[in-house]
Amino acid sequence: MIYISNYNTLTLPDVSCYFQVEYLNGLSDKPVSVGDKALFLMLKREKAEQEITADDLYPIATRGTVESIDGDWALLHTTSRVNLDSVQVDGKAYELEMRVRPSIQDMDPEELKEKFQKMRSALLESAQGNQQFMGIRNYMMRWKNINELITFTSALLQISNEEKYAILAEDSIAKRTEMMEEAFYESLELYKVSSEAKSAQQQSNEAVY
Repeated sequence: MIYISNYNTLTLPDVSCYFQVEYLNGLSDKPVSVGDKALFLMLKREKAEQEITADDLYPIATRGTVESIDGDWALLHTTSRVNLDSVQVDGKAYELEMRVRPSIQDMDPEELKEKFQKMRSALLESAQGNQQFMGIRNYMMRWKNINELITFTSALLQISNEEKYAILAEDSIAKRTEMMEEAFYESLELYKVSSEAKSAQQQSNEAVY
């Protein structure tokens, strides 16, 4: 098992993400191979890897599988949320008892797809003129669902670590989607305001000189 602990970021089910094999080897008790299981753990507080205790972990995590390895890179795909019923941590060694935490399928898949496409379009529109974002435009276009969008932008969302965990913990797909939309659009609006303020300040400075 590969144990990946994160603070202030969110990893949801049905997400495909690449990791360097060397990095994953450092989190596993054996060299990583296709088919290996991975567990994304959410931390309650920021901690160094060797200092993590059971009390630092939220009781819901996300499970995944190594789907392929190509050279120095491994593709992981997350599959489901799990309840951590028992947790013991000794340095980098984990002993866990877990069970799948099912989601309530209370939202039409087509509606969910439309919401995702609208959110991605809003992000791409806001990124116009920002060289940093435009450099990863093609990467954004490969995102296939709302879970990938929120996972890959979670570090930028202007909500607390506790609020990010609440998204992961929500069983209702409809309610979880509503929470993700609210966090995303509020954060995007704050980004727009900040960008406009920086642009105005830059123009003012240029006018002075």
